[in-house]
Order: sequence, then C-alpha cells, then structure tokens
Amino acid sequence: MIIPYCTDIRKIEAVGKDSYINITLADVLDFLPFDDVFKHELTELSEAYAEASLHVFTEASEDAKFEGRGRYSNHNYRSKPIILYTKGAGNMPNLIRAAEEGISDPLYGFGPNNGGEYFFDEISSSWHFPRVLGAEYSSGAAIEFLNALRVMVDLCNRHSFTSLSDLINNGVTIPISTATFGGLKDYLGMKVQDELSSIWDWEDVSGVGAVTLLVPSTERTDFQRNDDSYSLHIPIAKAIRELYEASGAVFSIDSAHSQNFYNAPYSICPISDFSDLVFDLDPETRMGLFVLAADRIHEEGLIKYGTDCEIFSSAEYLRIISCGEFEDKYFFFSRESEYLLRYIAEKIDSPGKDRFVPPDELMSMLIDPELYEAIEAKIIWDTFEHVNQSGILNVKAKIPEMPADGNSIENQQNDWVAYMFDSFKS
Repeated sequence: MIIPYCTDIRKIEAVGKDSYINITLADVLDFLPFDDVFKHELTELSEAYAEASLHVFTEASEDAKFEGRGRYSNHNYRSKPIILYTKGAGNMPNLIRAAEEGISDPLYGFGPNNGGEYFFDEISSSWHFPRVLGAEYSSGAAIEFLNALRVMVDLCNRHSFTSLSDLINNGVTIPISTATFGGLKDYLGMKVQDELSSIWDWEDVSGVGAVTLLVPSTERTDFQRNDDSYSLHIPIAKAIRELYEASGAVFSIDSAHSQNFYNAPYSICPISDFSDLVFDLDPETRMGLFVLAADRIHEEGLIKYGTDCEIFSSAEYLRIISCGEFEDKYFFFSRESEYLLRYIAEKIDSPGKDRFVPPDELMSMLIDPELYEAIEAKIIWDTFEHVNQSGILNVKAKIPEMPADGNSIENQQNDWVAYMFDSFKS
C-alpha cells in the first residue's frame, strides 16, 4: 500500500519493531447482525485497506490532508471514491515546522512541539494520562474502533442498510482496522521521561498505535476555521439527533464542540470523533447530557456567528434537531434553548431502543476488559456528576414563547448573544 507523505512504520528501523495490525473489521463480522453477502463486502473492504493503520506521516507537505494527530488519504475502491482517516499517524504541522527549521527526522511527527514538549495535555492533572503529540494510545484506538462499529450497526438497523454501497452513499463511518506500534511506545517512553510527573508511569500506557476509519469527508465543521463554508448547522444538527436516536449516545460534554463533526451534509451521521461518545447511560442522565451537549454547540455557534447567519443559523440548527417540528423561527430567539432541547429530547421515542450491544467476546478482542470497564466507569460517573451538578434535570421542557413584535425580537436576539457570550466565557 502506498499513501502519500507516509511510510509503513515497520520500515522505520528505530521504531518499526513489534508493529502489527491488531484487529480488522473482518475479524469481528461474525458478531454483527448482517447477512453473508454484506459481510463479504465488508471483509474485502477491510482486507484492502487494513494496512493503512501502519502508515505514519514521515514527509512534510502543505498539500497533505490532516487533522490533529490524524491523516486523510483518498482512494478509489471499485470505482467509488472513498476517504480514509488514520488517527495516530503523526502531526503534519510539526513535520512542516521541522523541515522549515532544517531538521530532518521522519519521527518529528511525534514531537517535540515548538516548545520542546511531547505531551499536549496538562501533566499535573490526574484526569487522564497526558497525550503525546501525534500519537494515539492503543486503548483510544480500540475505543474509537468499537464506538464507530456500534454506531455503524445501529445505523444499519435503523435505516435497513444491507450493502457497502448503502453505507458509503449515506456517509456512514466504517471502522477498518487498528494497529499497535510496540517500538514507537519504547521510543516515546524515552523521550517523555523528563516531562512525566510523579503521578504518571509510562509503563502504565496501554500501548501506542493507530486506528483507520472510512469517513465521509476531509473537512470538519470547526467554527474557528470555516468562515468560507456555509450551512454548518446542517451536518452538526443531523449528527446530534441521529446519534441520539440510533444509538442512544451523546458526546461527552468536553467534546461537544464543532470540530468533532464532518462538513458532509449528505452524511446521515457525520461524527468525526468516536472516542468521546458516551453510551449506556440511564435515560435521565442521557437526556441531560443530550441537552447540555447540544446547547454547548449551539452557544459556540452563537458566539461565532450570532443568531441567524448562512454559515450557522440558530433557528435551523434547533429545527433540524427537532426534525422540522417547528416552522416559525422567531421563538428560537430566546435564552431558553435548554427548555426547547429538553422538550425535544423527551419527544424522541426510545433513543437507541434497537441498539447493538457488543458481546463480551468481541470486546475482549479489542481491549482488555478490565481496562475498558475502568475507562467506561470513569466516563459514565463523570457524566452523571456533571449532569447532576448542572441542574439541567430541573429545567422545564417547553417551547419558548414568541416575542410580541419585531422590535422585541431584535432586542431579544441581541440580549441572547450577550448572555451566551458571558455564559461561554464563564
């Protein structure tokens, strides 16, 4: 397999040892409720592109498509254009900076940054193990694969998809493979020693690797970088609603922001980060997180674009989440967006009622069960605490009243933006 600006990590002497494909979609298909023809199609797809997870950025290029520690690559599969995203493939901006400074090192995609640091998280916190620039931990890759798999199966069940073409044509993300980079873990372990605090031990890291997904776009809806794009509210709102209805899942509150969606309006669920989804919450906590996460993104759009703009329309965002139940946009210009989102959440009929629950055997193939249970327990407990402390469960479910006249509409819009801006800052 040839991927531009990349090298198969097994061919890099310093870190290539003990690198291998850990699991592919083909390995788990026996656990999925698909017919043999559909499974055969998915098997051939995953076998064709599994080794993408072993390719990491080694050549600096402004033309490469990337996002954070991920890489996009374009392919043509049986006359269909497809896009692969590999997370854990290195950081291209860091490689570009190194090239500009005359540094020739194919591993510079994994640090250090321009401050000389390998970690890009606060290392003083015990919240989670600090992440390394350009790298993905094996546990994160496994959870990304698992969550994408869960959502893919749920979307197939919900929409009666029975073929690979159904998935690609509707922009459904497909997990392809995960890989483990044993030599890279050893290499990074030596590099990060000086940055580790006493609360962290590098040997506790589950491993370093990558995950590859077939995705609907190379472009995110990130409000901070998409001033020339239009109608960003469409893919975001569709994804939030579809994810909730199909899988009963919601973004964790810290990950509820515009970067985590693809600018792919044709996709029925354009999620771009599956590692930060929360599943298996009790109904009330799930509803509370849905309201908080959807409203947080709503506020982000208001701060950036105001109340009604082609790029992000507050009214259209809320209307899409409500599946078009409301016609008049003006009642959306209210500080009471949480009331409306609570109303919408309560009207959604049994979110995730037919959702796919991965069996224990499948889970064990992807990640150590005890490690997974510990991670999930932490995420669910933190969500429970956040939802309860927010007071969102006490918010009344209702449709905000319309203002009496046009002047009050304008005033209410201005007041709302000011209110949201103050709330977002705090």
